[in-house]
Amino acid sequence: MRGLRLRICHGDILEHSKGADAVINAANKNLSGPARPEYWMFSSYAGHSVDEVIHRAAGAELQEACRQLQFCGGDGIRCPIGKARATPGTASLLPTGFIIHAVAPGWHSAETSSSNLMGVWRSSLDVAAELGVKVLAAPALGCGTNRTPFAVAASCALAALRDWSNSEDYPLEVRLVLHTFESWVSWTDVAFNMFGK
Repeated sequence: MRGLRLRICHGDILEHSKGADAVINAANKNLSGPARPEYWMFSSYAGHSVDEVIHRAAGAELQEACRQLQFCGGDGIRCPIGKARATPGTASLLPTGFIIHAVAPGWHSAETSSSNLMGVWRSSLDVAAELGVKVLAAPALGCGTNRTPFAVAASCALAALRDWSNSEDYPLEVRLVLHTFESWVSWTDVAFNMFGK
């Protein structure tokens, strides 16, 4: 891949964002932060979502920065599904960098969800390049509460990264951070099948 260096990492998104210029947050389309505690029963990953981890680390500054973004759709939508928008880092998370909020689709099927999932990766990369980001830490967009199967999410992400890199001669290191060992194995297998031959 021209200009793009890819690392598939296992562990904590915050750890791997150290030394990065930006981190991707798996956000909701309202950019309203993680679900409020009274809605915990709707999330099987309550307390562990990337959105919650990022907001907790960034502090109240991040929520205020999200509120400053203009709406771009009805019902309080600040970022449509398949797109990404950025806010500055905060005093406690990437103070000289950026947080890129990416809205992945909920999983329905490969036919209905894959194009939006690839789109959110392309949009995130475009935003990163516009901001001059050289090192980007990113979670497994579409997994977790959106329930995209690991192999499908990996295929969409890696295809989008490959296609973007082939069309944009931009030097970028992407750290794909997989929280569980199971997801890391799955994404690594897809990467090997796609690029290792």
